[in-house]
Amino acid sequence: MTHLSDLVDLDELEREVAAGYVQRRKHPEFPHLRILNYTDKAQYAKRWNGVTRRTRGLVYNHDTGTVLARPFAKFFNFSEHDALDFDLDAPILGAFDKFDGSLGIAYPAPDGSWRIATRGSFESEQALHATAKAHEVEHLHRDGWTAVFEIVYPANRIVLDYGDRDELVPLGWVNIVSGEYEPAPAMASHAGTLRDVLASAPRPNAEGLVAWLDGSTAVKFKQDDYLALHRAVFSLSAKEVWRQLRAGTYDAFVQALPDEFHAGVRCIADELHARFSQRAAQALDAFERVRAQQLPTMKDRALWLQEHVPQPERSRVFSQLTGRDIAPSIWDELEPKGAGMTLE
Repeated sequence: MTHLSDLVDLDELEREVAAGYVQRRKHPEFPHLRILNYTDKAQYAKRWNGVTRRTRGLVYNHDTGTVLARPFAKFFNFSEHDALDFDLDAPILGAFDKFDGSLGIAYPAPDGSWRIATRGSFESEQALHATAKAHEVEHLHRDGWTAVFEIVYPANRIVLDYGDRDELVPLGWVNIVSGEYEPAPAMASHAGTLRDVLASAPRPNAEGLVAWLDGSTAVKFKQDDYLALHRAVFSLSAKEVWRQLRAGTYDAFVQALPDEFHAGVRCIADELHARFSQRAAQALDAFERVRAQQLPTMKDRALWLQEHVPQPERSRVFSQLTGRDIAPSIWDELEPKGAGMTLE
C-alpha cells in the first residue's frame, strides 16, 4: 500500500494547506477519507512544487495515510515551457483529445462500492452525477492503479457543446506508486511527435490536445478558436477586468481563470493599476497644494482650485476636503471603451 508520505512531504503539505495553496476536504459519508487539491490561489501564484503539483484530487485515508486514488499531476501548456526543453521530432506516447468537461477520479469507498470524485470534491454536482453512472463503466478496479475519466453531460457544459452526450469518457489509468499514465485503449492519438502536434490543423468543436511525451510528462495544446470562444463565453475583456478591479473582486475572479488567460489579464490589471495610481497621485498633489495655502474658508479654497487646478483633479480635491473617497471617480474615468483585451 502507498502511504501519503511516499508521495509528498507531510510537513510541507501542512504548510501549503495553512497558506491556502492546498485544500483538504473531508468525505461527507466516510469522515476518515480526505481529498487534496491545489487551490485557485496556487494556480494564479504559479506555486508549483512537489506538493501542489501532486495534490490534484489525491484521495487518501486520513487515519492510516493510505493513498486510495492518484490522478494526473498538474501539467502545463506548451507555451509555458521553454521549447528547447523538447525534442520536437522524438516519438511520443501519444497526443490525445483534451475534453472540455470535468476530471473524474475513481476511488474505492469503505462500503465496497466505487465512487467518482472530481479534482477537489467528493460531492460536487459532477462527482455525484458521475458516481451515479459508475456502474456503466468497466474496469474501475485495477490493483495499484487509478482510473480517470472525463465527465461529460449537457448540464456540465463549459464552452464546447457536446449535445446530449452523457458519459464518463475513459482517459486511462495512473499508477498510484509512480504516477505513470497509461492511456485507455479507445484513446486515439492524433500525432506521433510534438512537431506533428504543432502542425495540426484546428478541429471542429475541439478544445485541443494533450501530448504525452512518455508516461510521466505531458503538455497541453489549446486551439486558438477554443480560447477565443472561452473568452467570449466568460465575457473576458479589458472592461471585465476593470469591472472586477472597481468592485474589489479581482483576486477571486482572476484566480478562477484558466492558466492561459492569467498573463493577459495581469497585464491589463497592471496597466489599470498604474493609471489609477497616477490619477490618485495627481489628486493628492493638488490636495496638498491647496492645504499649503492655509485659506480660511471653503469658498476661498474653491476659488483657488478653480484658478490653479484643472478638472477632474479639482472635483477630487473637493472630495478629499470633505472626507469622501476619490477611488470611484478614478475608476469611472478609467472605464475601457473597447470590447477587446486592449486599453485605448
